[in-house]
Amino acid sequence: MPVTAAIEPPAIRCELTRQVTAGTVSLTGLVFTTDPRSGTYQLRVVKNGPSGSSVLNQGGAFQTVPPQASAVGHLSFSVEVGANYKAHLKVASGEISAECEDGHDRL
Repeated sequence: MPVTAAIEPPAIRCELTRQVTAGTVSLTGLVFTTDPRSGTYQLRVVKNGPSGSSVLNQGGAFQTVPPQASAVGHLSFSVEVGANYKAHLKVASGEISAECEDGHDRL
């Protein structure tokens, strides 16, 4: 019978959660770590559509207390019909980092 090694979870990972309500997108970044950590985050959203384009940037510090996720950054923006956006979250703690993205075309 083969022996398989347990897969260790990454020391840090991120997620972007999205909620869409009546043409408004709300994004929240989440950081998950395997041990208590502090670090920084950068959240960037680029939106393009019929009425033009915009760039939203947010950043700051975070602290985590596993196993709960820590919320980092929250952006809300309108997205008209025919528009699209791309969100990018980068989190870093010491020498380790993680990145995640979310985006949709023609909402």
